[in-house]
Amino acid sequence: MAGGVFGGDKMARKTTNAARELPRSTGRKHVQGHARPCFRKTRTVRAQRTSCHRDRAVDEISTLPTQGSEFMTDNHVHRTNEPSKRRALLVGAAWGVPVIAYAATAPFASASCLSSGSRTFIPVGTGSVNNAALETSFVVPQGVRTLSFIVEGGGGGGFRGPNVVVGATEGGSSTSMRGTLRVSPGQTLNLIVGQGGIGPSNVSTATYTGGRGYGNGGSSAATPGASIALPAGSGGGGSAILSGATALVVSGGGGGGASTHTHLVPSSAPNPTSSGGTGGNGASKGATQRITFSSGDSDSADGGFGGSTVGGSGGAATLSASATPTPTFRQALPGLTGTGRDGSNGVSLLLPAAGTFPAVSIASAAGGGGYFGGGSGGVTGTRWNERSGLTIGGAGGGASNYAAATVTVSSSNLANNGGNLSDVRRPGRIVLTWTC
Repeated sequence: MAGGVFGGDKMARKTTNAARELPRSTGRKHVQGHARPCFRKTRTVRAQRTSCHRDRAVDEISTLPTQGSEFMTDNHVHRTNEPSKRRALLVGAAWGVPVIAYAATAPFASASCLSSGSRTFIPVGTGSVNNAALETSFVVPQGVRTLSFIVEGGGGGGFRGPNVVVGATEGGSSTSMRGTLRVSPGQTLNLIVGQGGIGPSNVSTATYTGGRGYGNGGSSAATPGASIALPAGSGGGGSAILSGATALVVSGGGGGGASTHTHLVPSSAPNPTSSGGTGGNGASKGATQRITFSSGDSDSADGGFGGSTVGGSGGAATLSASATPTPTFRQALPGLTGTGRDGSNGVSLLLPAAGTFPAVSIASAAGGGGYFGGGSGGVTGTRWNERSGLTIGGAGGGASNYAAATVTVSSSNLANNGGNLSDVRRPGRIVLTWTC
């Protein structure tokens, strides 16, 4: 404090004058020919003097000691309630070199965490068109250096169409990635929360769009121009925590559920049975959709493969070696491979019109989006005559997951968010938690 010695100029003058006006014998005790030191050791200022002289004076003390410390001139003790400074500069008239005394000051305390907390991020979207992901940011709170996270991609769309051999097929689930992340206070994290896929509940010519996200889920749509059209489930979008544009944690979306459509199958192949068809879970292959006839013959549409270090491959499609009676039309198409982070779209097949029987189209399920997208399922179609036919589409593969080397993953289990209702999206989520 400018001009201040333990409370200001006035105190400084009184202290200095008191020191100069004391007689030689006042307050002095000589030990081995030396005067008793004039300064008392305190918590904050330490000064050692070998002798005291009549003309000694405190010329300057540039800064103050800690509140409540003491300064002594002969037998007079002065107290100060002033706050502490970094150091005091003591200059005695008998010395030409200043004596530097350092004050013990409390170290600067870094900002601490104010309170524990948690934030949950979930996109809102319904219907076949509203497939938007949630893109936002999160600023790490003051004093927080570790975040716990849950990252889940969107679930694959389910299938519940008419005239199906089995009631419905579910979309694949994403992976629930859980763990901890090292962060810095004030750091901004970018969040992308994937939307779920969707599937039809009835004959539809609509395109069932995949959920958007960090890697978009593929879409499923029947061939345009068909009188009867039946898509399968679309893929879920991936969810991710990013630093800038660099991914730290990614949970891939689930693959779409498979589809089946039958119409007046001939009596020589009564009551065909269907199996499989569930969409691929995160990074997993979609289930194969298979139709087995009473003769033992079967058609199969394999599910798409899950993403890994590349996009997942499309599922194969296989027709039975023989079919009785002899079909008038048969076709099998394989699924498509995921491209980069995006899941592949489903493959559609058109069963041509015959007599009074209209053209029928069916599509396979799409792959999920994520670190690498999943492949779509294969598709097959068979027509016997103008009044009978069947089509099947394989399930989509789930997208792959990812965690950077700086991230600690404690578990990676199913999120159980695969679509089991048509026309309903089951989105992903990101949960961030911190503890003080």
